[in-house]
Amino acid sequence: MQFTREIIAVVRSADKILLTEHSSQLDALDSEQGLSLIPIDIIYISKILTKEQSALLIDLLLEGDKESSVSQRVDLKPFMPEVGAKSCLFSPHHSIIFFREKRELGKITVDFVCGKAEWRGSAAEVPGPFVSRFYEFWKSAGIEPHKNWEKLADQYLTSARQKQSN
Repeated sequence: MQFTREIIAVVRSADKILLTEHSSQLDALDSEQGLSLIPIDIIYISKILTKEQSALLIDLLLEGDKESSVSQRVDLKPFMPEVGAKSCLFSPHHSIIFFREKRELGKITVDFVCGKAEWRGSAAEVPGPFVSRFYEFWKSAGIEPHKNWEKLADQYLTSARQKQSN
């Protein structure tokens, strides 16, 4: 599978892999103008993977490539909108960023609500089964994949306004 080969090569060549939990432009919108109130991504959690965690990521990717049984994957349906993932607006809150000598090699952004991921740095598409694998990986790294993103953005914006008024 093209995705698996490419991503494992990137993981192996990276000297730093960063997991982030961040805002999305859709978390806080101006209701009158329909524009995002978030000028840039707000990083809520940032975690550099250890060598052991990087090796675990490779194992997870290899497992996901071999996996053919849907029943072995994490069921993401409870987190998806009732209308289904096809009509879900991609709003990622998690990223894996790969670096080599401080240069970004690639970035995978993940939306666990829609069950979709995009990989900047490759033409390869991220297959659906890997999203559930990423879900497991984030949890194993101590990052909870589901939160009230609108509330977090509101707290950040409120704090930023208070700082400006002081």
